[in-house]
Amino acid sequence: PWYGVWSDGADGPELVAQGGTHLLLSRAVEIGNIVTAREHRRQGYASQVVSTLVRALHTREKTVFLQVFKTNRAATACYERLGFQAVRTMVLAKCQL
Repeated sequence: PWYGVWSDGADGPELVAQGGTHLLLSRAVEIGNIVTAREHRRQGYASQVVSTLVRALHTREKTVFLQVFKTNRAATACYERLGFQAVRTMVLAKCQL
């Protein structure tokens, strides 16, 4: 699933936050692309999106996981408030051909 939060903007409805599934495995699913428009941050929209995703995926008996840069303190704090726990540190590698 993919979810968004809409707000009434000057020119009509505008998408202010969104997120969805990245990878669907037999027993687990990765969520990601959790983003909130800069001018709408710190209003709980990302929490709404993540909570909705987690509830929807738990009804399918899936373990939900995500990846986040540890330097993204706002996102890390949001995920921790929602019950996520850091499991391991991963390495991001870049290949230039």
